[in-house]
Amino acid sequence: MIGGYDKERIIRAVDHGVFHPAVTIGAVVQLNDVVGYVNDTPVLAQVGGVVRGLLQDGVTVFRGMKSGDIDPRGVTLHCYTISDKASAIGGGVLEAILSLQKKHFAQKERIST
Repeated sequence: MIGGYDKERIIRAVDHGVFHPAVTIGAVVQLNDVVGYVNDTPVLAQVGGVVRGLLQDGVTVFRGMKSGDIDPRGVTLHCYTISDKASAIGGGVLEAILSLQKKHFAQKERIST
């Protein structure tokens, strides 16, 4: 939930086909603005805000597929910063790698002595 919105923030493909964006990341959109097309069918914003993510032109999509997202807080700067969720995931991955690395070197140490 961001800015009081949840599922409305997600830009979803309206059909099976090829996605063509009509806006760019960082664009300010209003409710029902066209943000892209699947084939010739418009994809409308379900909430106003700043486009924070968007598929590239020419990506094959299926009906309901996440094709982008809108940040209803309307702060363009958020497009260029890492989200709390992404930071948490990245931190978890780093911890796992360091833990495996520590185990690997401890095992190597036991074998060589």
